[in-house]
Amino acid sequence: MFQRWKYDLIPEEIPCMTIALKTDGFYTEWREGQSIIVLVIWFDHSCKILELDWYEGAEDDCITPEWYLRSSDLLSLEEALLKLKYLSQNTPKWDNQRYSIFLIPSCIGTDLKIETINRDLNIWRKE
Repeated sequence: MFQRWKYDLIPEEIPCMTIALKTDGFYTEWREGQSIIVLVIWFDHSCKILELDWYEGAEDDCITPEWYLRSSDLLSLEEALLKLKYLSQNTPKWDNQRYSIFLIPSCIGTDLKIETINRDLNIWRKE
């Protein structure tokens, strides 16, 4: 995929692969939280890791969730994979916890032996 990307006349600023890991559950008495880690990979093997943590607010203010965003500097593919592994192993432990993975292109996940949920989203087709 990396070799072919630069010869397909696709702009260099468009990532050729993206892997997103999502953990969600209830962090406290029916208050939901989500932790999302996205690995973005460009054809030259440079990468960024984006993190989003979302927490449902207090009972009297549950319409105002808390958001935490982080972005890494540019990393090599090797560094990014190690960081992704570390971050995914250190996600919060919540009640009713679920794990999801999203892949672009989705064909790189065809060998995963897991239950899939089809999504009507423009980018993330399967969860």
